[in-house]
Amino acid sequence: MALVCQSALGPTLAIFPYLKTSRAVRIRGIELRPISDLTGLPAESQHHLQVLSSMFFLRDNFRLTDMTYAHLAPAPDQNEFSSFWYWLAEAQALVTYMYCCPQGSRRELLFRPEHCTLYLLNPSHVPGVVLTTDRCVEVGESSDHRTTSQDAQAEGYVGRVDLTSPFWVATGGRIYPPLPWLPLNPAQDVSSDLASFLSIRENWPFSNLIARYGSKRDVEERVFTALQWYNRGNCLGIGEDVALVDLAIAFESLFGLEQGEGLTSRFKETVLALLGPVPRLDSCLEQFYTARSKIVHRGSWPHLTFYPAEMDRALRILKGKETGTPHHPLTTYARVVFRLCLTAILSGAKMAEDAKLSALLVSNQERTDQICAVLSKSQATPQERILSVMAIVRELEANDIWPQSDVKTEAVVGTGRLLVKTLIDADPRLPEGLMNHMELILSQDSRASLDIMQPLFVDLVIHIGRTLERGLVPTNDATYDMLLVVRMFADYASRVLMAARMFGGQGY
Repeated sequence: MALVCQSALGPTLAIFPYLKTSRAVRIRGIELRPISDLTGLPAESQHHLQVLSSMFFLRDNFRLTDMTYAHLAPAPDQNEFSSFWYWLAEAQALVTYMYCCPQGSRRELLFRPEHCTLYLLNPSHVPGVVLTTDRCVEVGESSDHRTTSQDAQAEGYVGRVDLTSPFWVATGGRIYPPLPWLPLNPAQDVSSDLASFLSIRENWPFSNLIARYGSKRDVEERVFTALQWYNRGNCLGIGEDVALVDLAIAFESLFGLEQGEGLTSRFKETVLALLGPVPRLDSCLEQFYTARSKIVHRGSWPHLTFYPAEMDRALRILKGKETGTPHHPLTTYARVVFRLCLTAILSGAKMAEDAKLSALLVSNQERTDQICAVLSKSQATPQERILSVMAIVRELEANDIWPQSDVKTEAVVGTGRLLVKTLIDADPRLPEGLMNHMELILSQDSRASLDIMQPLFVDLVIHIGRTLERGLVPTNDATYDMLLVVRMFADYASRVLMAARMFGGQGY
């Protein structure tokens, strides 16, 4: 699949030449489309995409024909372009993880990360010195190589493989896979394969992960770091020892384990807490992490396969005190266990998010302080300040647990007045009746009694409600949303002040 993005230097083409899709699919905000669908693509991007698609070969003279592309429009600024790199890397990580799934009775990998190799290219004048050489090579008789002087420049592309390794290629050149033999699966289709992946019951939390992009929760940061290491541990061009260490790092990243004494115990405890007391799982984890430690600290370890035995006997086998019959490689089990743990963590995080667990752990007094802090930021416009506190105000209402003795009435009144002032600054053209009432609220002394302020907030809710009901502000106008925010807070404030009037004191 190929992804097209407009950068300040011209079109940037991100190409996954060894994957294809039959229909459009969106992953982490990146829409992938079949190469036959160029609808809406700028002419310059179409040209470069067609040129590059003719330059990718599987081997010898076998040119690749089925690719996929996506187009990011309009052209992003530098910050957006930097974010695009992250989204692209995350999309690649998810697609690679989806395909690197152990299958069959032997839990083999039918696809490898090399199938998801990413080529990021920019059209450029390429110096001849990086395209030619007169040492240790000769041009074959059947080659269509175009001789370029080292002092000259050629039309071509400068790029990176998997966003890291730099390379250059001239127009009309050939780009081959990272391995000399990379088998392709004719049935592979990102669109249908992703649908099948998400239809599996235990993969339900990945729907949310695939759809989200932009700012990430802490758990997502750990997940994508772990995915990168898990995918590295599945590459064709590495040995079992390297794969085992990569998978161990994937676990450590996923669990957030710090290095130090007791790392093996903490690793095993975490897995067992997530998956439960599975027979011999503790033995498998012990053998896996022992191998990891020996490879890291000694450079090698002869026991890279699992001995199906209870913990005590397995330890005697590893120490050479007893013989055992090896089973599958430890990496085979590690991949299965990692995917189970990842699903468990994503499931728990999604359920906690749906239950709004984090909101339950914050007091409304803290939320009131947060609103004041946001509204006091001078670098943002009044409109931006009000709209940015909408989520906090909604949490106030959703967590209005009565009574809350920590909520200070003076803070609620002060926040309400600050919201009203910010709204006036944001749109001084509000209806006269509403404007007069807000001016009345601002005119009150800061020490005004609850008997005065509470009815004023009640009336503010009524005034804003009438303004919205009469259609005096269009629903697609930002002022409409700002009025909703102020009305929600005024309604909350009126209830807080009423409770304070009933029970007395500055909190209730």
